[in-house]
Amino acid sequence: MATEHFTSKARIAIGSIWKPLIVTKTNNFEAAKTLFSAIIKSIMLYDVGIWGLQYTAEMERVAVEFEKGFLNVPKYTPGYMIRLETGRTHLDYDIIKKALSFCGRLANIREGRLPRKCWEKMKLQDRTNADNKKNWISQLKNKLKEYGHIEDNVENLKTATVQQSRPSVLCFTGSTIIIQVLKKIQSKLFETDQNRMLNSTYNVIYKRIKDNVTSLRAQYLNLNIPTTIKRIIAQIRLSGKLGWIAKIGNGLSYKIDGNEICQMCNRNEKEDIVHVLKKCPQYQQIRPVSLNDMEITDILRFNNEKLIWETVNFIKTSLKVRAFCLGE
Repeated sequence: MATEHFTSKARIAIGSIWKPLIVTKTNNFEAAKTLFSAIIKSIMLYDVGIWGLQYTAEMERVAVEFEKGFLNVPKYTPGYMIRLETGRTHLDYDIIKKALSFCGRLANIREGRLPRKCWEKMKLQDRTNADNKKNWISQLKNKLKEYGHIEDNVENLKTATVQQSRPSVLCFTGSTIIIQVLKKIQSKLFETDQNRMLNSTYNVIYKRIKDNVTSLRAQYLNLNIPTTIKRIIAQIRLSGKLGWIAKIGNGLSYKIDGNEICQMCNRNEKEDIVHVLKKCPQYQQIRPVSLNDMEITDILRFNNEKLIWETVNFIKTSLKVRAFCLGE
C-alpha cells in the first residue's frame, strides 16, 4: 500500500534528521520546520494528490510524531494541541492542494490523450455509479464536501492554469475558485482544532493561554533560547489530566501524576502544574517573586525571556528538591 510505503520512509527520514539538529544545536524552530518540509514532507507527500486522499489521518500522524519528538512531549499529547502550539495546518490542506493541482493539470490536457480519457471516464463513473470508493474524482469531491465545498462538478475547478515553463506546477494565482476553496479548507481545519481546544477536558487551561487564539505558533518558539528550554516550556504548557513529564536535561526526567495528591505539602491538592508553580508551600523559598505576583495564565504564556528563565530554573530546582525529599 502506498501510504505504508511513504509513511515508513518518512519515519526513517525523521530518524536521519535528528542528528544534524542535535549536532548543530539549533535553537531555531523554523530550521526544524524547514527540514521537515524539505525532507519528510517531500518524501511522504510524493504524488500524494493521486493516492493519498483516503489516508490523510495516517500521514498527519507522522507529522505530529515529528513535532512531539522535537518538543519532547509525551506521545499521548493530543494532535490538535501540537498543531496549535506549532502553528501548523493539518496535512489535509497540503494533500487536497496537491489533488486540486493534479485535477487542474488533467483539465488542461488536450482531449484524446490517455490521461484525459481516464479523467473523463472517472467523471462518468462518478455520476453513474453509487459505489465509488476507489474513484479518484469521487474521493476528491467527498473530501471537498467535508469542508463545506458542495460543488458537484469538479470541472469547475479547471480555471487554474499550468505554467508553460513548468508544466508539472499548477499556478493558482488566476484560479479564483481554487484559491477560495483552499482558504476555506485552511480556515475550517484551524476552526476544528480550535473547537477541540475550547471543549478539551485534557487541558482546561490551554485555551486561556493560547496567544489570541490564533493559528500562529506559540511565541516562545520564535525566541533565540536553547531548544532544551523550549522543550521544558512545551512540556509545561501541554501537560494535562494525565500528568506531566519534565525532561530537564542531562538525562534527568521526572513524571508527575496530576491526579495524585501532592506529597510535599498538607494542602490536600492535586499535584498539577498550577499547584507546583503557584501554590505548594514547600517551594516557597525557591519560588521567584514574579511567579507569586502573576496569574497562572500570564506565567504559562511565556512571553518574555526573563520570565522563561526564572520559571524554568524554578521548575528544575523544585523537581530536584521533590525527588530528594521523596527518595525518588
